[in-house]
Amino acid sequence: MLLSGAEVVRLSREVERQLALDALTIQLSNIGLDLGAIAPGGSLYERAYAMLVHVQQLRPPRTRELLRAMQTWGNAAIAAVATELLTPPYFSPTDDPIDATLIGRAAFVNRRDLREAARTFALHAAGGSHVLVVRGTRPCGKSYTWQYLSHLAVSRAGARPQRVQLAKRPFTPRSLVEHVALLLDLPLRDLPPLSDDPQLARIDSLIAWFKGKIPGLATPYWLVIDDLNDERVEPAIRDTAFALAFAVEETKPPNLWVVLLGYNDPLSDPELRYVEQEQAQFPTTADVSAHLEALATSVQQPLAPGFADALAARLCAPVIALAEDAPPATVKAAMLAVTVNIERAGEKIRQGVHP
Repeated sequence: MLLSGAEVVRLSREVERQLALDALTIQLSNIGLDLGAIAPGGSLYERAYAMLVHVQQLRPPRTRELLRAMQTWGNAAIAAVATELLTPPYFSPTDDPIDATLIGRAAFVNRRDLREAARTFALHAAGGSHVLVVRGTRPCGKSYTWQYLSHLAVSRAGARPQRVQLAKRPFTPRSLVEHVALLLDLPLRDLPPLSDDPQLARIDSLIAWFKGKIPGLATPYWLVIDDLNDERVEPAIRDTAFALAFAVEETKPPNLWVVLLGYNDPLSDPELRYVEQEQAQFPTTADVSAHLEALATSVQQPLAPGFADALAARLCAPVIALAEDAPPATVKAAMLAVTVNIERAGEKIRQGVHP
C-alpha cells in the first residue's frame, strides 16, 4: 500500500508530537530500519517524513508493515493514526483486497476472471506481463472496472492509479501521448512534434520517445486507458493507445503497468502471448445472492434461507427482462440502476436491516 502526500505529512507530524528522536530510532531498528542511514539530519518531522517516503519507495513497499509496527509502539495517538490508515476502505469476504466486493460504497460483484488475472498482474513479478486487457463489446461493466483497479493498485500493488478516458475529449495521437506523459509525470520538453499534426497518423516518433522515458519512472503506476470500444474514439487513437501498451509490454519498465478497457481486437503478436485478459460479464443473480449473503455474515446478521436468492432476483430483474437486441444505451441504463439497487440493499443489510 501507499500513503498519499497528505497522509505522509499527517503521520510525520504525529510522530514529531509524540516521540523523541532516540525512541523513534529504537522503534524503527526493531523492524530493520536504520533512521540514521535513511535520514541522517534534519528536524524530527523531516526525518520521520524521509523515513515514510523511503519505506514507500522500497520494492515491495514496507508501508503496511511499518503501520502495523506503529500500532505496537505503546503510543495511543500514533497507534490511532496508524490504525485509521490501515483500515481498508473496502469490504472483502476473505480480507484479500483482490476479493473486494465493496469499494467504498460501490459494489463490485463477480468478475472472477478479472480477479484471477489481477492476482497475477498485481504481483509485479519479474518477467510477468505489464499489460491487462479487459474485453467486452456491449455494456457489461468495463468502465466500472476502473474503481476496482484503482483500489487494487493502492491496496495490493503499492502503485498509483491513473486513468485516461478516451471518449471525454477529442485526442490526437500527440495530445494523447502528451496527456499520458503528464499523468506519469514525464518531462515534456523534448516530446517530438508530428510533421502532419493534428492529423491522426505517424506515431512512431512519439512511441519511441515514450519508450525512452518510461524506464526512468521512479514511482510505480497503473495506467488505465478506458473507452477503447466507444464509437466516438477514432481508430488512430485506439491504435495509439494500443501502441503505448505494446511499448510497455515490450520494455517492461520496472514501474509501469497498463490496462486497456474495451480493447476487443485479437492479440496476434507473439510478444503479447502472456498478456492477462478478461471478458467482462455483468453479475448473475447467483453472484448477487452470494454477495448479499457475505455482507450479512460479516455483521453477524445471517439472512433467512432463500431470502438472498429472492432479493437478488428482484434486484436483477430490470437487466434480466431486457431483450437480447436491446439498444446499448438501454442496457447500460438498466445495469446502472441494478448496480445502485444492489448497493442500497447491501448498505441496509450491513446495518442489520433486511430489505
